[in-house]
Amino acid sequence: MPEQKSIKIATLNLLNFAAPPYRFYSEFEGYTYSQWQSKTLFISELLAHMSPTIVAFQEVFSVKELEEICKEQGLPYFSAVSAVKHEALKPDVLYSPVVAIASKYPIESLNCLLPNKDLLDYFGHQTPFGFNRTPIKCKINLPDVGFVSFYVVHLKSQRLITDGNLFEQINAEPKLRHYYEQSFALLRNSQDRSLEASIIMHDVMTNNQNMPVVVLGDFNHNLEHASLLPFNIANDHSFKDVPSESGLIDSFKISQQAMEGKQKPATHFYRGKGNVLDYILLSQHFDPVHDNCVINELNYATFDGHLTTQRDGEDIRYSDHAAIMIDLSV
Repeated sequence: MPEQKSIKIATLNLLNFAAPPYRFYSEFEGYTYSQWQSKTLFISELLAHMSPTIVAFQEVFSVKELEEICKEQGLPYFSAVSAVKHEALKPDVLYSPVVAIASKYPIESLNCLLPNKDLLDYFGHQTPFGFNRTPIKCKINLPDVGFVSFYVVHLKSQRLITDGNLFEQINAEPKLRHYYEQSFALLRNSQDRSLEASIIMHDVMTNNQNMPVVVLGDFNHNLEHASLLPFNIANDHSFKDVPSESGLIDSFKISQQAMEGKQKPATHFYRGKGNVLDYILLSQHFDPVHDNCVINELNYATFDGHLTTQRDGEDIRYSDHAAIMIDLSV
């Protein structure tokens, strides 16, 4: 019997990966050189432990530094498709981090994911559209599988940005006015995330010609949230008779761990509560119940040793997200 081969696919939000002397978002946020040394060591050791075939990253400010770490860990192919932005008056302050991908195999057909104009018109989106973090779309030829289409994503965050000017005329107590500001900002976030998810899923469905697909990264909400419905339509009970092969599959649900009755671990903690924000979604080509399945078995792992529910605030020497990885036996 031939020996099974292993393909490991992972994703990790790095938490503000910005090499000193650069700062992130403001001149008061950044790493000391000691903190940066701890950060890069953490990433190097985690990659060495995981030994991924392909890994996606989010919150990347220092692209060249990350590429160097990846090459040292046996991932010679590396790409980021959009540029990190600088504050106009403070060039050492970076904002708008990017996503990246590293691989043991060549990365082909690399592109920024651009929205379909007809889809934007359908949603009545009048202003110029831009992803909060532009996704990567690429293809990688994997042994015994063939070409696989990858989408690396970091969807709109849950962080609320309010506009007090919109609510100045409201005749209400400050506390009530604040409530309206927060609720409107929450709705705006959900709208943005939902539009991003729709654009990604539309591209998945129209541009892959029956090619296996992997969509992975930080989705910034639980997959069951309404804003992520485009990824989860087959599991939405408000739609009747949706074919099981519709949409994408949460890789955990078809893993050996799920079949053994294990619970999916949290990938992020906020105020002591665990949430799953990070996902690796797969097309039906990876689901063993389908005849065209390209794998024999899937194992799912969460790397969360650096996380603690008791930590008060973020520790930039590590990450505030767990890494997740699937191990495909082919």
